[in-house]
Amino acid sequence: MAAKGVVSFLALCALCLAAVPAPVACAQGKSAAAIAHNEKGLEYFTHGFHQLEPRSRRAEADQFYDLAAGEFNRAIGLNPNYVEAHRNLARVYFVQKKFSASADSYKKVVALDPADVDAAVNLALACVELQRYDEAISHLEKARTRTADERVRATLSGYIEKVQKAR
Repeated sequence: MAAKGVVSFLALCALCLAAVPAPVACAQGKSAAAIAHNEKGLEYFTHGFHQLEPRSRRAEADQFYDLAAGEFNRAIGLNPNYVEAHRNLARVYFVQKKFSASADSYKKVVALDPADVDAAVNLALACVELQRYDEAISHLEKARTRTADERVRATLSGYIEKVQKAR
């Protein structure tokens, strides 16, 4: 039962993060085509998540999520180091409950941007969903060492405690 509480708490955090489109400004230096695919993917994702999901139209939302994933993959194909496209792909996979694929995408985000605490938390959440608690803890501990913000460090410590109790 404790694991379910951690999953519910962390899932709420992830969904809050997933509801906010990633900024395109981080795409400086990326090709126009990669940016266009990422933006189109965000349009598909946003439509599915904000328009269809709230109306209990999950089957239609899934179609838009698949379209979004295709666009993000095209952007990544054009630029394998496009952090925002990897992050957006990870969000789509998480919402689709494809937690292994989500974890893989979040690992790429963390590898490209080690200071991205949000990506590390979402990576840990995907690991919790997969019942890979030790891996989740490891990602949270690494994230804790990559920030000097004491409030963030305290929050990460709290997450670590919750995952430890869940395993």
